[in-house]
Amino acid sequence: MARRATKTAAVESAATTSLTTYKGFNKDWTCRDFQYEVGKTYEHEGAVVRCASGGFHSCEHPLDTWTYYEPNVSRFAQVTASGDIDREHGGDTKIASGKLTIDFELSLGDMARKAVAYVAGLVKASLDTNVTAGYGAHSSTAGEGAHSSTAGTRAHSSTAGTRAHSSTAGEGAHSSTAGTRAHSSTAGYGAHSSTAGEGAHSSTAGEGAHSSTAGTRAHSSTAGEGAHSSTAGEGAHSSTAGYGAHSEVNGDNSIAHSAGRFGTASAVAGSAISLAAYDESVWPPKLIAVRSSMVGENGIEAGKRYRLTTAGEFEEVSE
Repeated sequence: MARRATKTAAVESAATTSLTTYKGFNKDWTCRDFQYEVGKTYEHEGAVVRCASGGFHSCEHPLDTWTYYEPNVSRFAQVTASGDIDREHGGDTKIASGKLTIDFELSLGDMARKAVAYVAGLVKASLDTNVTAGYGAHSSTAGEGAHSSTAGTRAHSSTAGTRAHSSTAGEGAHSSTAGTRAHSSTAGYGAHSSTAGEGAHSSTAGEGAHSSTAGTRAHSSTAGEGAHSSTAGEGAHSSTAGYGAHSEVNGDNSIAHSAGRFGTASAVAGSAISLAAYDESVWPPKLIAVRSSMVGENGIEAGKRYRLTTAGEFEEVSE
């Protein structure tokens, strides 16, 4: 036990620990083949160990859940973690707990707002400045037109004001905004960016990063390899340019555009997808086809993921 403590914090006392955390699930409310249900409480028998089968996992930072569950194909909930708690020093905010209550489901917009509140609480506690460059530093603003930025690994930045801007540049960092016409961006590997306000913009440039918006007429974009971009609001647009990236829209009058090699896209009824195909036999790969379609036309079904073949035909792909 002492040997493991060099990598993780000491397990916290069950008598005093109760945390509000966040958890991701598959669409059917399963996690690692374990079935959960909103409103129920689960208890683990035995030792609690993070990143093992010892306990129930959740994250203190809402956007850390996106590292484990893609925002566009998963469900999320606010949960209460209690009992013994196990953490990792230097990692993200994922914990294991001996007891877990699934309180209620959260939308992507709820997750963005919860992320803003979480980071604001960290800043209030640490009295950090609004521009940070250190590992794990936090920056938050709440005023109209305010700006918040971080440059450190696993740092967090959030804004809550109208037309405010939030950005991060570090690996595994998170950026979120909740205000109308606000902007959120990340540039680091595996970072996450989210907005909840109307007309807001969210973008990521790092490999494996996630970008999502929940507001009406909002825009979400990613440029990194294997990144994901999703929107939930009406009239919102989602675009990706990276290799193997996925673009998804869940609101009416929206477009999911994936311009990168082996890119995929999906949309709901009343919206459209746009895809590109490349000749991989030459270097650099040559763009040979671009095609768009409304859902309900050309064989495109709502909620299904498609890519474009070199023949210019839509092809359904599994998630």
